[in-house]
Amino acid sequence: MEHSNRLQRRKRVALKKRRRRLFALLVFSSIIISLLTYNFFARAGSKAPAHMEPTANKEEAASISNDNSKLSDNLPSQEGSAEEPASKEEAKEESQQGAAASKTSEAKPAVSGQDTDVIAASSEDKNLALTGKIICIDPGHQAKANLSTEPIGPGSTQMKAKVTGGTSGVSSRIPEYQINLDVSMKLKELLERAGAKVVMTRAANNVNISNAERAELANKASVDISVRIHANGSSNFSASGISILYPAKNEWTGGFYAASKEAAQIVLDELIKSTGAKREGIVARGDITGFNWAKDPVILVEMGYLSNKGEDALLNTDDYQRKVAQGIFNGISEFLLS
Repeated sequence: MEHSNRLQRRKRVALKKRRRRLFALLVFSSIIISLLTYNFFARAGSKAPAHMEPTANKEEAASISNDNSKLSDNLPSQEGSAEEPASKEEAKEESQQGAAASKTSEAKPAVSGQDTDVIAASSEDKNLALTGKIICIDPGHQAKANLSTEPIGPGSTQMKAKVTGGTSGVSSRIPEYQINLDVSMKLKELLERAGAKVVMTRAANNVNISNAERAELANKASVDISVRIHANGSSNFSASGISILYPAKNEWTGGFYAASKEAAQIVLDELIKSTGAKREGIVARGDITGFNWAKDPVILVEMGYLSNKGEDALLNTDDYQRKVAQGIFNGISEFLLS
């Protein structure tokens, strides 16, 4: 009998243990299910039911809710912005993406109209070194000469043709006025990309603008320097090289002839570096109308001889024209910034 009672007690104890284990398993399963369900709602971007919130009590739940509200006020409104990354790699990636977005947002200024052009230019020439500088480019000659005369300087009785047609290529037959304009437009592009304001005396060939009128255009703009673009010609077909003319000192040029000479030397040096052409030197001239009517530094670039077959061919290539424009640009920049 006693033995039978002991067996029953053992069975009851074993049954209680099994019940406790089952209860513990049920509780643990319930907790796991609650956590999984809460995580599912959180990832889906919606609020989990209140009874599934894994918080110790209502006060703690309210505190966490308030903290989350404060955080959400400081975060951008994005789908899934409250979701935590599933791994360290995802966390790192999201952090990097957020930092990049923040930098982009801070670096992008609010601009419109002309400011956009300035930003585009700054990406091409990071320093915009010539900002505030005004430069006149005079593409020499024009399609039709105007041989009526004008004074070579203010108040002068000495007269000279208003504008001639220039020379042309000995082999190419391309007129000088066209080559002058082509190089001038390439130079204009370089100067504007560096922030300079460019005044063009002409942007087409079918114009009628005298040399005195071209100088007056530069005077009205109060330019820092004028650059007259020409090509040379000679009865000596072997003559070659680049030369630059500048104003001789006279009654009209006393205030700027020295600066013009300096500019001529600097630009010639840079042209020879850029093109590899023969150096013919710089030459002072007192009979050039465009010099005598000027009020600011002015030079005239003779880019080469169209009477020379080799230089005629070179001056009609885009590559060499760009080298010439680059050399002039480099020289002007050095002169204005030194």
